[in-house]
Amino acid sequence: MKKFRIVYIIAILMCGLHACTYLLMPLSENSINQRHITLAMVGAVYWLTLIISIAGVIVIKQINRHLDNNHKRQRKSIPVFANIPQSIADAALIGAIVVIVILFMMGKESRYIAYVDIAIGVFALYAHFLFENTLYKRIKKTKERKKQ
Repeated sequence: MKKFRIVYIIAILMCGLHACTYLLMPLSENSINQRHITLAMVGAVYWLTLIISIAGVIVIKQINRHLDNNHKRQRKSIPVFANIPQSIADAALIGAIVVIVILFMMGKESRYIAYVDIAIGVFALYAHFLFENTLYKRIKKTKERKKQ
């Protein structure tokens, strides 16, 4: 159970760091550096956190399936608005999609707003998968056990 919590926390941190790399992209594009070191560093952090984030979500799902003693793959629908944290993430994701559509329809070149919106949308998408109903219940149970 402790391994699950550690992997869960690392996955959340990596997902947050991956979303933050979108906020660094306009700064790295505007830097006046002949060697493009900042652009390369932001790109390296982006790809590294992307790979670790996706691997973390997959590992969490595998550990959760193993702890439930359910080794078979079940095809089921993806729950939306299943609990409070996931509802917040889903609302943020829907809001980010709406803002992107509005920005494209207006035709305004607002790169910074678009990057912030994409960062919010990416983190909300990760949060949607990390706060899935069974995962959230498992984390909540461990917190309740520690209080007792």
